[in-house]
Amino acid sequence: MSHFLDRLTFFKKQVDTFSDGHGIVTNEPREWEDGYRKRWQHDKIVRSTHGVNCTGSCSWKIYVKGGIVTWETQQTDYPRTRPDLPNHEPRGCARGASYSWYLYSANRVKHPMVRGRLLKLWREARATLTPVAAWASIVESPEKRASYTSKRGLGGLTQGASGVAVRRRPRVTLLSSGKELRGLGDSLAPGQIHDSNMPMLSALLTVWGADVRPMSVVADDALSMQAALREAAEHADLVLTTAGISVGDEDHVRDALQALGGDLAVLKVAMKPGKPLAAGRLGGAVFIGLPGNPMAALAGAVGFVQPALARMAGTPATKPLRAYAGFDMRRKMGRAEFIAVRLLQRVACLWAERTGSDGSGRLAPLLTSDAFVFLPAGMGDVGQGDRLQVLPFMPCAIKPGLEADRG
Repeated sequence: MSHFLDRLTFFKKQVDTFSDGHGIVTNEPREWEDGYRKRWQHDKIVRSTHGVNCTGSCSWKIYVKGGIVTWETQQTDYPRTRPDLPNHEPRGCARGASYSWYLYSANRVKHPMVRGRLLKLWREARATLTPVAAWASIVESPEKRASYTSKRGLGGLTQGASGVAVRRRPRVTLLSSGKELRGLGDSLAPGQIHDSNMPMLSALLTVWGADVRPMSVVADDALSMQAALREAAEHADLVLTTAGISVGDEDHVRDALQALGGDLAVLKVAMKPGKPLAAGRLGGAVFIGLPGNPMAALAGAVGFVQPALARMAGTPATKPLRAYAGFDMRRKMGRAEFIAVRLLQRVACLWAERTGSDGSGRLAPLLTSDAFVFLPAGMGDVGQGDRLQVLPFMPCAIKPGLEADRG
């Protein structure tokens, strides 16, 4: 309506001229300038990500006036991870702009978005509590918090899709063999040790996205191993064993698997540690047999089991990181090698330092290790500062601020 009235009175606004007609004086009000003059005014600045479906990879200064978002700028206090990386949004947004809330112009004033579930909880809490106490009552309650956080990242469902395709988590049955092994908490007789492979591999497989079913330690005889493998393969996508894969008198895994109709395509791998590693099929399940020594079992798991699980889950295999060598090492070519290291930050770069001497049965180096350095078979000696491939055991091994370029 106002635009229509403006048109009707357009020729009546001019009341005088000046500068020989080059300038005019009008009788219109100047309220229209307020929006321009006050466009940078705000009551407070709120640190936030972009919205209810944002990944949180970047952070913004949200300028608010009268409870309305007026404009925003990007935070510039990210930790520097290397000289050529800016101090703003260094990692980018994994989801992108499709389902997030962006403000690109002060003319597009929007109220901040909030999930209906969270808003309902907030209003109920505010009826009796102060703002701080109300928010605490929500976020500190596991049930209330789960009611709205469980709905994050589902913005794609608002695009008209009635369902999404998913894959079941790979099911892994894990078993160990060896008459000297005892479970956690069991008393030890002379010559016996606790099974360290089972808890180590169970934890890693769970982090890697598998549904793990550990079995009891299997006795060192052919019939017991056959029965255990038959049970393991019934409801598993991957059967994973440790020890018993060689050709010794007490190694029954290979014979038991073949007796059950299984097939082994790999029996040895040119790697150190972990040369006796087997792979094949047992019924409808994939079979991987790892060595019994802890260091060798871990190397086989990181090098072979993790990529296999990613393939089963339909996800891309994790690429190695790059780190600078914090050690010197002389080595013979011809066999790939896994070296236990811990990852450290120095001058905004990722460095790998050895945690102990070699030995497939040594546990002490693993206590302070974050990853394996992978040395290809054709690589010679290693020198201080050489760029090496690094295979972290778990994602949490990479601390914020470390150089983590992949490739």
